[in-house]
Amino acid sequence: MSKHITSSIISLEKRGYIEHIDNTPYLMLSKQELLVLLKDQLAIHRTLATRAFTVLKMKDNDIEDSILDLFLKEKALYTRLELSNYLSLGDEKTAKKLIPHLATLKCNQYTIPPTNVSKKKSYPLARDLIARTLSRMDITVFPILLDSSSTIEKDKLSELIDAIGYHCFYHQEIASVEVFDRLYRCYKENEDYPIIRYKLITAFSAFPFSKVKKLLYQIINQFPETIFEKEANRSLSLLPKNEVE
Repeated sequence: MSKHITSSIISLEKRGYIEHIDNTPYLMLSKQELLVLLKDQLAIHRTLATRAFTVLKMKDNDIEDSILDLFLKEKALYTRLELSNYLSLGDEKTAKKLIPHLATLKCNQYTIPPTNVSKKKSYPLARDLIARTLSRMDITVFPILLDSSSTIEKDKLSELIDAIGYHCFYHQEIASVEVFDRLYRCYKENEDYPIIRYKLITAFSAFPFSKVKKLLYQIINQFPETIFEKEANRSLSLLPKNEVE
């Protein structure tokens, strides 16, 4: 193995990368042994322990709370991704544990609307790591996300909207008129919060209804030459040609 390749692997391992490692021995460890490994100084051991919990489908409050505690402070990229993957396989109780931590991990989240919209022709992935994890969870958690939108702090609401919109965009069966109406009320109640308005305009792209199209045109006329106009145009471009009445 060349010196360059060896150096690259060492660099990746420091960030918790384990794809070149046989994890079979770790699948034979007990719950307590894996919990100890979660606290190991080496990032690859933390990743391997988390992967083992996922593969073995080991889940209880002790494991989940330990995974979440580590996720909230983990710096190694690949370990953090593995922790997020484990948590994204959780249930409604897991979602309730995650929601209070929205906006607490600094990951270049938008605090004000950006100057340009995404060029991707899909729903943008949340920047907030907790919101990203919630986005990947089963849609059975969606009612909890939606209900939380009327009770949480504004900075957390901004990130939660990303998860709500993501679920609606990729699971059209939950993108109902009733859900849109709740998000529209949220829009009206938070007109003094530009970042929330921006995130909701993005979320509206998930709802294939004629009244959504009309609303987006209203936003375009109300906010010419602003990011809101740009985002409304982007949302319009993502709506189906034949919207539902």
